[in-house]
Order: sequence, then structure tokens, then C-alpha cells
Amino acid sequence: MARALLPALLLGAATASSWQRHLSYGQTFDTMVVMWVTPEEVEKPLCDFGLTQALGTSVAASSTKIWQLKGISEVSHSCELGPLVPGQRYYYKVGYDGPAGRWSDTTSFVARPNTTDWTPTILVYGDFGVDNDVSLSRLVAEAASGTNDFVLHVGDFAYDMVSDGGKVGRAFMESIDPVASMLPYMTCIGNHEGGTDFDHDSSLYHYMHRFWMPGHGDLVRGSKGNSVYYSFDAGPAHIVAFSSEVYFWQRWDLAQQFAFLERDLAAVDRKRTPWVITMAHRPMYCSNADNDDCTKEASNVRTGFPMLGKRFFPLEELFYKYGVDLAFWAHEHSYERLWPVFNNRVMNGTGGAYINPAAPVHIVAGAAGCREQ
Repeated sequence: MARALLPALLLGAATASSWQRHLSYGQTFDTMVVMWVTPEEVEKPLCDFGLTQALGTSVAASSTKIWQLKGISEVSHSCELGPLVPGQRYYYKVGYDGPAGRWSDTTSFVARPNTTDWTPTILVYGDFGVDNDVSLSRLVAEAASGTNDFVLHVGDFAYDMVSDGGKVGRAFMESIDPVASMLPYMTCIGNHEGGTDFDHDSSLYHYMHRFWMPGHGDLVRGSKGNSVYYSFDAGPAHIVAFSSEVYFWQRWDLAQQFAFLERDLAAVDRKRTPWVITMAHRPMYCSNADNDDCTKEASNVRTGFPMLGKRFFPLEELFYKYGVDLAFWAHEHSYERLWPVFNNRVMNGTGGAYINPAAPVHIVAGAAGCREQ
């Protein structure tokens, strides 16, 4: 896989862009989803791509309007590119033809390798906003370096996508363009993505219509995707993304998500993907003294949703049962790595804390920078 510093020609992408381009892995190894935005409807939105900067292949986009009452109105476009050669670098640009045609600059991505010999390098963070975006310049440099493979954004975007009539969400998507246009930007829902899928004045509406994750069955993409819970393989790792918010306000997805998690974890082929990694926003454990759910001995995320004196859909038991190795979280605006732990008990490995431990290792990575801290 090509991992050298990108050509200087492509580094023109390393500034905020009104195209709001972002990539995500498709449902198969030989596909990549490209999304971008135009201020208004255009006649023939296209994505041109190829193995060289001459491109050569055009794919028509599907489009959906994003709008808020007394707020922004713009159109989100998406293309699924394929079939791709796994591990190969592809060049692409987005835009539209016609008398008023307009095209982005050309940038590139690497198709997901379909081999367990690939050891991906991942940028992991959550709680990333427009104000106090202290990590942005470093992330842009990391994306341009060619040494990273994809991003896991562990919830909480923009602060908030819906704020100022959606202008904050738009500014955020423009700011991450130089990162997300080159690296697949894999996401999950945080507490700042509140609302419903179809309430135009909610951050969840923006999230669901601006991002397209692999999987099946959400209320926006249907059989073509699921931005609430999904999984994908990356080298020797099986990565599972889900919403911690089902244990608080997003309760309509709780039972279905838990059933998905059980099916997905039970089906992992540990010979192909011996590592199982999860990501969701609110952590099971933390050491901050802020009265968040993770500070409580019986947190909702860890022990299950409380109802009628009982707990339902307990995640920690599920993770322990299926041998989850590593759990990424955010929400706490700090970085923290725990010893392997289950049921409030440290369960270090016999050859060292992290060598064949008997329980998952939890990492909190919520310090990317936002208006709150």
C-alpha cells in the first residue's frame, strides 16, 4: 500500500473547503463512499476517479437536501466508488458539469486492503468542535503525511451541528475536509448529536444526513447503510461502532442495537480478525470527578438501562462474553487508558498488564478540542 508523502499537487486540499468532502468505507472491501455538499441543487453531480490523476471514470451521485427552519439550506451528494483494487491509491474529484459547472481539486485515498497482514494506523478522537479546535492543524498534517489509514471520530461533532441555524455544522464539515477527503472518516453518535433522524432542527438529523457508514438498516439509508451501529474489518481487527446514547435519550434504537451487537460479536472469525475493537461515545469507566455516567458504580452504559428495578441490555457482560479486546470512548474531555477491567475489578494479563488480559482495555480519547474545554 502506498504510504509515502502525498505529491505537492494534492496538498492544495489541506485547507478548509466549501465542498465538505468526506470518505467512508463501503460495505465491501472494493468500495468507498464519497460525500460532499453544494449550496443548491445541481443538475448532474458526479465523482470522477481513477488510478492516475487523469481519472477516467465518472459515477453519478445521489442527492438529498439538508435544511433547517430559519437556517441553512444545502444539498448533500454521495457516490459509492467501485469496484476498487484493495490497497491501491485512487485519485478523485467531485463536482458537476454544465454551463455553471464547478469541480473540486483532485485528491486521493487508498482503498481498504483486504488482508490480515495490513496493520492500520488510526487517528482516534472524539469531542471535536469548531471553537477551540486545537487538534485540527495536527490532524491536517497527519492526513497529508500519508502515514495514517483512517479516522475513528468517537462522537460529538462541531458543538453543535444544529447551532446557529446549522452554520456551525457547516463550518465543522468544511474544517475537516482536508482530513476526511483523504482518510475514511468513520463515526459514531455522541450526546451532542441529540434529536431525531428526521427533525430538521436537530443535530442528529444533520449527523444522519451528512455521514454514511457501512452496514444496513438505519432510517435514512435503509439497506444501504447504518450510521447508528455497524462494523467493518481492518487488517487483523474487527471494529464495531455503536451509539451509547441508546442508554439515555435514543431509546428507540436500544433493543435493535443490542441484538446487532450480540449477532455481530458472536460471528467474528477470530482466526481472521483476532482483535475486536469497539467505539462509542460515553465510557463505561473514567476517573474524572464530574458526576458523568462513567463515574457511577453502576453506570447505564456498563450495567444496562434501568427500568422497574432491573437492568436491561448490559454491555460489559456482552463484551466480556465475546472477548472484546479494546474499547474506545470519548465524552470526557481528557485522555485516559485503563488497566484491563471487568465489573470494577482489574484483570491484568499473566505476562504483563496488556499481554493476554482477561478483560477489555478501555481508552478514553475525548480531548480533540471543543468550546467546552
